[in-house]
Amino acid sequence: MIKSWFSYILGIDLQNEVLVVFQTTYGREDHERQDILTCHIHPTQLDRFSLTVLKKDATKVNGQGDIITTTQFIKDGEIIVSSGGTFELGFFSSGETSTNRYVGIWYKKPSVITPVWVANRVAPVTNKSGVLKVIQSGLVVLVNDTNATVWSTNSSTTVQNPVALLLDTGNFVVRDVDDPNPENFLGQSFDYPSNTLLAGMKLGTDLETELERYLSSWRSNDDPAPGEYTYHCDPTGYPQDLMRKRPNVTFRAGPWNGLRWSGAPNMVNNSIIYFGLIMNSREINYNYKLVNKSVISTLVIKPFGKTMRIIWIEKTQSWFNYHSADADYCDTYKLLLRKPNKRIEPWTEPLHRPQRNKVELNRNRKLRPKAVDDPR
Repeated sequence: MIKSWFSYILGIDLQNEVLVVFQTTYGREDHERQDILTCHIHPTQLDRFSLTVLKKDATKVNGQGDIITTTQFIKDGEIIVSSGGTFELGFFSSGETSTNRYVGIWYKKPSVITPVWVANRVAPVTNKSGVLKVIQSGLVVLVNDTNATVWSTNSSTTVQNPVALLLDTGNFVVRDVDDPNPENFLGQSFDYPSNTLLAGMKLGTDLETELERYLSSWRSNDDPAPGEYTYHCDPTGYPQDLMRKRPNVTFRAGPWNGLRWSGAPNMVNNSIIYFGLIMNSREINYNYKLVNKSVISTLVIKPFGKTMRIIWIEKTQSWFNYHSADADYCDTYKLLLRKPNKRIEPWTEPLHRPQRNKVELNRNRKLRPKAVDDPR
């Protein structure tokens, strides 16, 4: 009888839709068998995972390209495109029958919209009157047909000529038009993720500012408001990735051992991604990069509490889930949990939110293992 198994991707042939999989199987008496498998991706494998995919509206590219200024803004029905043509930013509805409109970022190439970041998650515009603009104080604001502010960023710093730019990494940044230094950004979407971790984003904590960057699931596939599940890189002791359902931990990836998470043997570097952990006096965070720049792949947390690495398959025009953080049912942490008495309220502004956890800078610092090099 098979007790457990895990597998991970060694390589992928996008042209022929073939995955090369390394699989390890453990028997009842802990006998181990390892196989190299070649698997053809079938459309049924792509469709069985519920992902938020929306048909693209008829949109026009705004004339200013990748930038929003105090005099150039975007209306509902318009988009801006990053300089390399990788990402788009515009308005979308979260369901076929919904009239709620959200500002989001998504990959340009796929034929369907799968938002990787949503600005006004808890404050939708109820019709197509929304306008996104930059005001002189250096804030990005979303207004409705009465010119009332529905959503805005927040910054205590001002600059002479503020602009908002969509970078080809998928990062939406606010800065002075003449100052590209990231250290001087007034704000950036990478500091306040939604449910998706893109290549180059950080999952973890800035030890100097105590800003924690973490993922939060959608409330449902049709509602981008923050849901019950969050995914974190816990900086205390030996750092590890973990999933929470409200305040309760439901999954742990195991402490970082210098190469990978010790409790998640299926989370390894491969021909698609390379990841690592950064640990120093300023920050502790997990991040990854794409080995093959032509591959479209993200890490996403779903409303039902699974964290998946998904890849876009052009031939079938669908997303394929080839890896989940919690590989099997036995990985669920503390299956029997008491119902929490208090709900953690989600934040509403993407570039400013209260800190949920303070980091004890000196706690167990001597026990932390040495980190690998920054994968970027």
